[in-house]
Amino acid sequence: MPVLEYKALSPEVYTLADTYQLGTPQKEFRARPTRNHIISSAFSIAISLCLGMITFLLLKGQNPDRLLCALLICAAVVALALGFAILLKPVRHRSRYVYLCSDGFLFIEGKNIQPFRWDTIEAMWQHKPENDNAQTATSHTYRVRRRDGGTIVLNDLFPHVEIIGQRIREEVTNCLLPQAIMNFSAGQVVTFGPLRVSAEGISNGRELLPWQQIQDIRLERDMLTVKKQDRLRRWPSIQVANVPNIFIFLSLVRHIIRKST
Repeated sequence: MPVLEYKALSPEVYTLADTYQLGTPQKEFRARPTRNHIISSAFSIAISLCLGMITFLLLKGQNPDRLLCALLICAAVVALALGFAILLKPVRHRSRYVYLCSDGFLFIEGKNIQPFRWDTIEAMWQHKPENDNAQTATSHTYRVRRRDGGTIVLNDLFPHVEIIGQRIREEVTNCLLPQAIMNFSAGQVVTFGPLRVSAEGISNGRELLPWQQIQDIRLERDMLTVKKQDRLRRWPSIQVANVPNIFIFLSLVRHIIRKST
């Protein structure tokens, strides 16, 4: 896990946390260019310079291909524009802040303040996890929705956004997993977007997979895969981004499998 420097928070943050009953503010995250943004921007600009140099050398030669030179110039301009766009995107959103607190978090963009108490969060979607540990993913995007419909998106505009995502994931699991287990134990169907967990098994809307046929279930990159006892037939993989609270789904399924063995 990255080591973050401690930064004293402003009194206004404590006032907001108290107003929205978010507990004690603990850490600040601000949108700014990350190493990935700088590397991608530098790569695009370098390509633009290389294309410009090639065009210059071609034009200095005898009978240069004008069409080829025009195409190279266009490609160089596009690469240059892309490089600056990548670098400036976090700068345009530099008014975005996230403050993790003991009982929730604050999302601030300019004058727009969005409080999210852990117990008011209804669902969270995450994109492109490499495996069950979101800390190792190459790209991070999290969509968080409250019960009143308020929704925000957190992505790599925030350095160390995976730390924010991991914390939200843990706290939401603590709040929602016990109720999911209780509902299942009471014979109810527990729904996670396209997936339904019931006493009969797991359904994706097209096929019901009985519990006794489930050998393993895991996240592989951006897909949820289920390993069946019957290896002749595969259960269709599902994109993780389409499943709300995928981490609670996995915890619930593993809990059920452990209880049944």
